[in-house]
This record gives sequence, structure tokens and C-alpha cells, in this order.
Amino acid sequence: MLKPVTATVVILAGVAIWNDYSMSVYLPAKPSVQTIAPAIGSFFAQQSSNLGAASAASLIAVPPVLVAYLFLQKYFIKGMAAGAEK
Repeated sequence: MLKPVTATVVILAGVAIWNDYSMSVYLPAKPSVQTIAPAIGSFFAQQSSNLGAASAASLIAVPPVLVAYLFLQKYFIKGMAAGAEK
């Protein structure tokens, strides 16, 4: 019974952590250990005239979250439905 709820929490927390911009901007001491969000932000700042390249850079962040959701989709749907029942 706990698998769907756990998978839902993992997906939602994982996406929130993956997209957390403020902590990943201030905590890393070197640009080489930056997470994907501030790296894409700096890429957008450098490539503001080249929107094609900037859009391609932002698509780099999508596959890991999408793969995690696809593997945990069954549990995610069950967990969301279980929260709607009384």
C-alpha cells in the first residue's frame, strides 16, 4: 500500500529539487559543480540573441525527469488517486 504514495512523493520532491534554482545558484563554490538550472540560466544570459541554441540547452534538463516519471508513472497515478478517496 505504501509504494504508490512513496513513488508520488519521490517524483514530486525530485522535480522540486531538480528545479530548485536559488539554492543551486548560491551554494556551489565553483561553476564546474553547478546544477543544470543555473548553467542553463547563464547560457540564456550569454546566448540571448540565439534562441534556438538557448532552447536546445533548456531541453537538456527534461529527459532525466521524464525518464523517472515514465518508470514511476503507475505508482504516481495510484498515489494521486489514493489521495482523492475518502
